[in-house]
Amino acid sequence: EVEVRPDYDGEDRKISLDMTLELDICIWKETEADVVEDVYSLQEEMTPTYEEVAMSRLLAKNYAKCRVTDRMNLKKNQENILQICSCEGMAFIDHVEPQADGLKVEGSLNVEILYVTTDDAMPIGTCRETFPFEQLIEVPEMTVDMTYELEAGIEQLSAILLDNTQIEVKAVLNLNLIAFSQENLQKMNEIRITERDMEELQRQPGITGYIVREGDSLWKIAKANHTTISQLMETNDLKSEEIQKGDKLLIVKMVS
Repeated sequence: EVEVRPDYDGEDRKISLDMTLELDICIWKETEADVVEDVYSLQEEMTPTYEEVAMSRLLAKNYAKCRVTDRMNLKKNQENILQICSCEGMAFIDHVEPQADGLKVEGSLNVEILYVTTDDAMPIGTCRETFPFEQLIEVPEMTVDMTYELEAGIEQLSAILLDNTQIEVKAVLNLNLIAFSQENLQKMNEIRITERDMEELQRQPGITGYIVREGDSLWKIAKANHTTISQLMETNDLKSEEIQKGDKLLIVKMVS
């Protein structure tokens, strides 16, 4: 609904607008969750089963700014400018190209200016111009299967009258990016418990010397040798669970 209303002087020089604004909002929430990767027991044989689930991992949330400075020239058939009344614009994204260190964004800024002319017979005029822009938005850990949401907006926009046919336009654009990588996670969904083969356990040595190999962890070593992480740390006087390739460990089998 559009309605003309009086101003402070009682003149009908104000326009009142009643509008309905429709919003399409996407809300992202970053959460951290603990996932059980593996289990074992010293009393029983535990065999986990897994299923593969898809998940999105946040790669980047970047607010980049792009500056645009250019000039508008009136066409020959347009009236000369006496005074600028208003300057409006919209930013559009035309092309996005993935690169090694981020996303190369190409777009355009559409500007429309309303001005007072020097001709009393046609006192109001408008001019429009489109200005290209280009910006690299950094994204660490770029992946080929990355998905993203990218929006362009105008933070600042100004128009300066240089002469009666030229206008200098200055703009600061916001490029808001949120990017995700698609990953698969092995989720444990069931644990099958059976009796342990005590004869096989008795055949294993009670004390073992072990040299840490690439990819080893105290968890893997403890599980394979029927002991616990805390027992390994106590036996070898370890201050933390961090171990390096080539470290020598003494392993004592635990039997309950």
